[in-house]
Amino acid sequence: MAGVKGESKVQPDGTFGWEELERLVDPQRVRKAFAKFFPDALDRMGQLFVTRGRDIILDEKPFADNAALTVALKGSATPLVEHGDLVESLTYHLIGWKKLRMGVNSRELSSGRVLAEVLHEGATLRVTNKMRAAVMAKLSEKVGKTRFRQLSKNFGPAKSTWVIPPRPFLTTTFADKEFTEKSANWMLEALDASLTLEH
Repeated sequence: MAGVKGESKVQPDGTFGWEELERLVDPQRVRKAFAKFFPDALDRMGQLFVTRGRDIILDEKPFADNAALTVALKGSATPLVEHGDLVESLTYHLIGWKKLRMGVNSRELSSGRVLAEVLHEGATLRVTNKMRAAVMAKLSEKVGKTRFRQLSKNFGPAKSTWVIPPRPFLTTTFADKEFTEKSANWMLEALDASLTLEH
């Protein structure tokens, strides 16, 4: 049977490679191999998550533009990038050799929700007079009183709610073709390397 691809090879002692099979499935050997090869694959996945996440937010811009008031306040129609803190907060870290945590470092709001969660999932905020006055004061301070009077003509009637549309930057990155395909290949390569008998 030797020489026929895909068929079992008879060893010189008449066995069918049981020693090799035993070594292949030896739990200690496999665990040691996993610990050797998987961290590198997971680290590459984490780096790609950060890179693709930033590219999607900054360059591909698949999310709804900022509202006119937000543009006036922050000077940009592109969401999630006004201060650069969100894209710079995309991060990852390894947990042992078999777990990878990917996400974003984000501050907690006074409501108890996390800012990144609000930006990701969207929200509807009930506007109080105090909130409205604070936003208008900030806008007036930012653009100057003359420019503020010009802008305020386009504001329309005061709204009782402000809607923050969802911008699912995390799930968009996780579903990204480049991220999923490369990640799958790196994991398969790590698995293949771990199961080989050459080490």
